[in-house]
Amino acid sequence: MLTGKALRHSLEVIPPIRIAGVYWRVVTASSLLGLVIGSGGQPTVTRLNPKLLFAGGPGRVGGRYTPIGGPDTLYLASSERAANAEWEAGLSALFPNVHLPPKVVFSANIVLDRVLDLSADPVRQALETNVAELSRPWKARKRTATQELGFAVFNSGRFSALRYRSTKAAPSYCMAIFPDRLESAENVSVLDPENLFKRGITS
Repeated sequence: MLTGKALRHSLEVIPPIRIAGVYWRVVTASSLLGLVIGSGGQPTVTRLNPKLLFAGGPGRVGGRYTPIGGPDTLYLASSERAANAEWEAGLSALFPNVHLPPKVVFSANIVLDRVLDLSADPVRQALETNVAELSRPWKARKRTATQELGFAVFNSGRFSALRYRSTKAAPSYCMAIFPDRLESAENVSVLDPENLFKRGITS
């Protein structure tokens, strides 16, 4: 993987691509609703207006393309199967041998004009990386190559998201979306026929 000035220069010349379609997310129910044990031992909801597209978590605990302390990043997957697999793997890494908790599964429509496509051979070649490097485990490690790449992509200002192959459910894709880099024509919105969750992410 290129680093430093060489990486920044490469990101200045790689052309972004447009991606539009439906992607999926899985969120732990207790986290989404802010559940706590209330009086009588019953669960109590503390978040009356849950944010399905909340993107602040990876900056707190890290993500494949987000270092701790890094930018808000929304991770989505191109299939429900991949979203489940990525969620399960993440929880198992943090809490080994713990049964999976209740979850919320939903889909979102994305329209992104400035995506860095890491699934494309020419892009990986330009960055002097490969599938093996991009697929390495990142949890419990400091500033991995993928996290450095994600941070550089965000700082370049040229891209609103990264697309990459799922490491848990090939051949599906995953997206790492930077809400703070979305331009006016770009958006991410929850698919919700009942219009209960109208708010999406736009610039």
